[in-house]
Amino acid sequence: MLLKPSIYNIIVRYNQNRIFVFNNLSTALMQVDENLLKYLNDEKIEFDSVKQNDKFEINQLIENKFFVRYDINELDILKSIYHSEKYSKAELNITITPTLDCNLKCIYCFEKEIFCTRNELYMSDKVENEIIKYIQNNIESNNQINKLNITWFGGEPLLCIDQIVRMTEKINNIALKNNIFTSYSIVTNGVLLNNDDVYEKAKICNINSYQITLDGNEKIHNTRRVTKGGYGTFKEIITAIKRLKFDNINFGVRVNIDKNNINSVFDLIDQLKKDGLQDIHIYLGHLRAYTNSCINESIKYLSVSEFSKYHTDILTYLKYNGFCYSSVNFYPTLARPCIANRKNSFVIDNNANIYKCRTDIGNQNSIIGNLFELSNRTEEQIYNEIKWIEWEPFNSVQCNDCKYMPLCLGGCAYCGIKNKTYVECNEWRYFLDFYIKELISNYINKE
Repeated sequence: MLLKPSIYNIIVRYNQNRIFVFNNLSTALMQVDENLLKYLNDEKIEFDSVKQNDKFEINQLIENKFFVRYDINELDILKSIYHSEKYSKAELNITITPTLDCNLKCIYCFEKEIFCTRNELYMSDKVENEIIKYIQNNIESNNQINKLNITWFGGEPLLCIDQIVRMTEKINNIALKNNIFTSYSIVTNGVLLNNDDVYEKAKICNINSYQITLDGNEKIHNTRRVTKGGYGTFKEIITAIKRLKFDNINFGVRVNIDKNNINSVFDLIDQLKKDGLQDIHIYLGHLRAYTNSCINESIKYLSVSEFSKYHTDILTYLKYNGFCYSSVNFYPTLARPCIANRKNSFVIDNNANIYKCRTDIGNQNSIIGNLFELSNRTEEQIYNEIKWIEWEPFNSVQCNDCKYMPLCLGGCAYCGIKNKTYVECNEWRYFLDFYIKELISNYINKE
């Protein structure tokens, strides 16, 4: 049997005397002896010619996809995995924006330049009913759907909590009737969770996951995520986080970082530790100027390589301070197609406009249709959808030749479409080595 090493192998030396190999497609990690390196570095090997003493280890490497048959194209395998999920009809993903209004005025918000009247900021009953009808029609016309994922987005969606309660009940009835599992998540600044009425209503909406954002320590956060009156929100958000934790509600804290606030993140970790919040899930958001509306002269954005360096420093600091960080939480996994790229995923704003990506909300040039005019879409709207469906990382020679491809799948699809021919590598290229060594360290410590 003629074999070749996987193009997705990463060889790592640990403490000079141990050698490990990680495969980006199978995500397997194995320790290997020095004598096996000659096989891993060969262009091809004939299994029958392998030394008898090495065959057991080679078989293990074959089982974990470190070696593949010589005639196999691994990129084709990755394409097949990617396309099976991209075009899958098993899940319907809907992001609903009940309002573009917000109780905060964050300095980098991409929606801050969406100008409209108050009536246009909030979803009408007519639009609400049309969204319910749209979900019902999608489910009843596709008997392959077995899961419905709803994300409440904004603006600040909790400003419309009564509408969310109504819509959740209607959606649950549709799902129950069609024997479909539902999952709800919400992206919120968290401030309104301190309102007892809002909080109790949110609890009955079956929200499985909350995303709440902090922007560094109290001083820095309160210059960036402020109310429309200019007041800081740090203490209110911390109170909301404690409330969710007390009730065992699943949530994650996203910490947006750029050059201005990066050092304050370490102070934030210290503060969270003092508040007894070491068991919360914290992850970093790479603040980027996706649209012109995001551009703020006071913000100095990090490059991907810079972000990756700080990312590893902060994860190390979290681990040192006893937060619920472990290499298991961040074990590299095979990337999935961006939600915006998937055939069965849509974003619907408060005026019934449909998009593919949340970043496009409010951009009239990115609309793929309107719920009230689905049978009369313009050529531009149809092309806007085609553009998202047809984009994929395999259009890039740079990505096709990259061993990190299974972990990133070309990075942000929005950036890929916007930049067209230019591909910006994501964080895995820069910090995979850190994660692998963390995994190895944990493995060795258990010996």
